[in-house]
Amino acid sequence: MLGEVARLLGTSPAQLNGFVTFYTMLSTEPRGQHVVRVCTSGPCHVTGAPSIVAELKRLLGVDIGETTSDGMFTLEASSCLGICGVSPALMIDDDAYGNLTPEDLPRILDAKRAGGAQ
Repeated sequence: MLGEVARLLGTSPAQLNGFVTFYTMLSTEPRGQHVVRVCTSGPCHVTGAPSIVAELKRLLGVDIGETTSDGMFTLEASSCLGICGVSPALMIDDDAYGNLTPEDLPRILDAKRAGGAQ
């Protein structure tokens, strides 16, 4: 697949692979319908990100980098989402959520399952 895309872009597969693997928002692996990116940077870490990560793993039944068996969610760690003022934070697709507690997560995930933003 990368070879064909590289050909269409007029670049080498090696250059394209370097680009795709450098940026965390891109992937060469299939992802779920919704990508959950939880911030694990310093500000989020000290305000509760470890408990958010643990609860997401429990609720989704997957580890970081894995996709749920139904293909609905892929869980990823992010170095920074750029919304440190509302840490701990996560993004699901293009929707940002901040000032999170583990208790917030079931509601957020259920809304995404139902097709909503929150």
